[in-house]
Amino acid sequence: MLEVVAMEPGRRAVTRQLSGPFPAGGELVILPSGPEAWRLTQSFWSLLPAGVGRRDARAVESAYRQSLRDLVRRLKERAADDRLWPACASSSDVQAG
Repeated sequence: MLEVVAMEPGRRAVTRQLSGPFPAGGELVILPSGPEAWRLTQSFWSLLPAGVGRRDARAVESAYRQSLRDLVRRLKERAADDRLWPACASSSDVQAG
């Protein structure tokens, strides 16, 4: 479960996690980078308590990486949908970085 902490519609959203074992959150930023292009940046953070095991820390990191892969996949699907983006984009325009 997430709470939206800050919001600029169409540009930025900051969230914090209300459920889960550790305090966590994220930020999504969308900035124009050209006449028909935008740069989307998704970041996550988590506060792990001192003494947390490497296995747990890697599990958190792995979950964030999977969320980012899912986001890129969904963006590619949307970019390839001509009903949403007629003659503007292709799935090759979506890059993770």
